[in-house]
Amino acid sequence: MGRLGASLEQLPALLALLKSTTHLKLEGLCTHFASSEIVDTPEMERQTERFAAAERMVREAGFSPDIFHLANTAAVCRRPESWRNMVRPGLALYGYSLPLLRGGNPEPSAAAVWT
Repeated sequence: MGRLGASLEQLPALLALLKSTTHLKLEGLCTHFASSEIVDTPEMERQTERFAAAERMVREAGFSPDIFHLANTAAVCRRPESWRNMVRPGLALYGYSLPLLRGGNPEPSAAAVWT
């Protein structure tokens, strides 16, 4: 998605900048799954691997953030392996039910998001 933050390629420069400051502290690291509602997408694994690489880069640069989160609404509901020490339920807080997709198509039981 890339709307906020830094890409993996931009991260070294951002970490160097953060390291040079005395008034900023890196407290957390997060990402937003672009397609967590698609149950069979390989993109989730790639994004999780890139997040792990970013976490390694952050730690190797000498930072020790306390907060890590990847899971948005669909991942909170269906992908507990993506939970770290924080999740972002987002639309689920308002009772919104996301359709679950397989190969980009709604599952027959798409309304059963919470099971």
